[in-house]
Amino acid sequence: ATHVLVLRDDGDHEVAGILDIERSTSKSTANLATLKRQKSEFSMQMGNLKSKQLLFLGDFVDRGMASVEVILYVLALKVLFTKHVHLLRGNHELEKINAVYGFQGACEQLFGDERGDRVWWMVSRVFDDLPLAAVLDGKIFCAHGGIPRMPATGADDRMALLADQEAWRRFRDGPSQVAALKDPAFRRHAEVFEDLLWADPAEPERGLNDKGFRWNDVR
Repeated sequence: ATHVLVLRDDGDHEVAGILDIERSTSKSTANLATLKRQKSEFSMQMGNLKSKQLLFLGDFVDRGMASVEVILYVLALKVLFTKHVHLLRGNHELEKINAVYGFQGACEQLFGDERGDRVWWMVSRVFDDLPLAAVLDGKIFCAHGGIPRMPATGADDRMALLADQEAWRRFRDGPSQVAALKDPAFRRHAEVFEDLLWADPAEPERGLNDKGFRWNDVR
């Protein structure tokens, strides 16, 4: 797995849709029905998925009453169309988040406590390997959250950090991920990691610093 996915729109395999399940539904809406409607709408426009590509922007769970069904549905699409369906990680693909906001409980409700916890743990390991961002044709940057903040001092180090494959391996699985987030040596990696998953647009765009960012007081 890689933490930055590079996609090419080469005509034969165009990127036909960038889908954000979270922003097309709410906690009171049946997210599985929303996903199925999206698939139906795109099917009519796209024709054969084998000649197209779909990019999902994360938050497959905790966004409605069908977390388990949605993630299994999307993973099935990935298995069936491995080179054509791409999944990014959102902030709800973190254990510490979906253990609180519903996904773990949904697994236990469907499969029982012991087996449900096992299903939740195994899906969480899949989440650990999801890319954090995607770049389309070298022009369009895609992430569940937003563009990472600039460093407090010094030159822009974001591209160098994103290219550091060895360091990002620490952020893959739960225990080492938590350790890396707390390790001062990986403070900048942690900032980039968190911004890719958590950052929000600044609306209205006021109170920004000279680098175009401000503290996210909503999260």
